[in-house]
Amino acid sequence: MERIVKYCWAVGFIKMFFILLYIKLTSVALFEMAKTINLNQLLAEVKLLDDAAKLNLVERIIALIKTEQKPKAKISITDLNGLGKEIWKNVDVNKYIDNKKQFIELITNN
Repeated sequence: MERIVKYCWAVGFIKMFFILLYIKLTSVALFEMAKTINLNQLLAEVKLLDDAAKLNLVERIIALIKTEQKPKAKISITDLNGLGKEIWKNVDVNKYIDNKKQFIELITNN
């Protein structure tokens, strides 16, 4: 009897899960469909405008987008000061430069 109760509970749980999943997917699909319908209605209305009104609309949309954009943080070259210094921590810079010079001389003399 206990196995039957557990089985019925599990089946009920699975059914409830799929019902909730169906409701979620349906509501998302309906929301996306409503957005598409609104966009299609809007485009149909825009098609009715003359060219000057369409250009005016585009300019206003661009202005709207520009005002909603967040300003980008200005970057200064001085912000790079010290960047990567850990790479050179255990390197003798003069020796490194001498090795590079020798390598360049070697490949340019051949």
